[in-house]
Amino acid sequence: MDANGKINRTHLTRDAIVYIRQSSPQQVRKNHESRQRQYALVERARSLGWPQRAVKTVDEDQGRTGTSSVHREGFKNLIAEIGAGQVGIVLALEASRLARSNADWHRLVEICVVTNTLLGDETAIYDPRNPNDRLLLGVKGTISEAELFTLRQRLHEGRWNKARRGELARSLPVGYCLQENGKVVKDPDQQVQSRVEYIFGLFGRHRVARQVLVQLVEQKLKIPAVVWGGPNHGDAAWKDPDLSSIIRMLHNPTYAGAYVYGQWEYDSFHRSPSNGKATVHPRAVKDWPVCVRDAYPAYINRLVAGELEARWEQALRDLQQRQRDRQEFINQQQSPLCARDERLVKELSGDLAAVWHAETTSMEDRKKLLRFLIRRVHLDGVSEAGKIRLGVEWHTGAHSSLVIDRLPVGVWAPKTPPTVEQRIRELLPEHDQAAIADQLNREGHRSAKGLPFNRSTVGYVVRTRGWGRKAR
Repeated sequence: MDANGKINRTHLTRDAIVYIRQSSPQQVRKNHESRQRQYALVERARSLGWPQRAVKTVDEDQGRTGTSSVHREGFKNLIAEIGAGQVGIVLALEASRLARSNADWHRLVEICVVTNTLLGDETAIYDPRNPNDRLLLGVKGTISEAELFTLRQRLHEGRWNKARRGELARSLPVGYCLQENGKVVKDPDQQVQSRVEYIFGLFGRHRVARQVLVQLVEQKLKIPAVVWGGPNHGDAAWKDPDLSSIIRMLHNPTYAGAYVYGQWEYDSFHRSPSNGKATVHPRAVKDWPVCVRDAYPAYINRLVAGELEARWEQALRDLQQRQRDRQEFINQQQSPLCARDERLVKELSGDLAAVWHAETTSMEDRKKLLRFLIRRVHLDGVSEAGKIRLGVEWHTGAHSSLVIDRLPVGVWAPKTPPTVEQRIRELLPEHDQAAIADQLNREGHRSAKGLPFNRSTVGYVVRTRGWGRKAR
């Protein structure tokens, strides 16, 4: 036995795991000393008696936060190996490397107790089955979590204090430059300045972002944009105009000379299922926590900006009022249907499938039918690989759910079987496409997506194969 009698032969017959983690990609790039100290624990494992072949490093979690184990695959694999009784000791620079969450930390300690696994750092070895060591490990885990909270709170308050003074560094939109003395000025490139002013002038005349885009495209004008990354990071470049870029410019308060911080609200209770990050929602203008007027040279006068905003709000109110008036007018009108038509509508509503598949029902009619029946559809294509979850909310208040396979695309996409193609070609000279679809369905054939044939699917096969027969 060694290390104060805590390491025995059972531990030495298992693996020694060195867990390595830094909290962000920036730390991985810049904090080389911390990384070297963590990898140096490999030598500590050897000095404690583990052979080279039994010492493993787990560094898959580099650049990931320790606040949760949800997206730390290395930590999950470590827990699995400990639970399988394959690990004799886990070495980490400190408790915070393994976990910044008490829940994850105590789960690790509990599993180590069951499997007789030791924990260690640069200076000490801990046996979780020893009451004194377990108490000390509990304190270390609590301090690790509290330390993170304290650091966050300190940084949070410092950031907000700096923002309230309008001094917190933030990326500037195109049309602005930061001088060496920290002062923000308009871009010295007069062409960039004039193009930004021209875009706002167009919006002042047309009042619609899409019309601004139309005018720029018709005049074959490019718009300036900030380069992100690479040797020219932060410089202005020229690109073809697009609607999203124009909307971002029009919504950016910097062009009115205002320094704004806190435009977005982070909801940590609703996280993205794909990366675990908090969801983000825009705040209303009146709820912006920090808004320093005249912090920058403005491209549009603040009074003009306020007038435009007031006009926009009034236009929205007018639109809403007219929509209410229209709905009231519709509600007051009597049904234009006679008794026979009303009876027919009621009968058809009992067999919507017949209405949907009827030859007289156009695609536009089908779209209208869907709008009458369905309030909204929720799609989730990330929770389960290869599947799409659909939630249908009907106008009646009922909800339906469905899980379907995600169809492959490209070269992997399903294709019409060659035997079916041959059958279509045989039937084509003597039958129209609707009759061919009926015949294929009677013979038990299915389309590439596994659905019954109809006139459209037969027509698609005919067109794409170049057989030169139009629908009849």
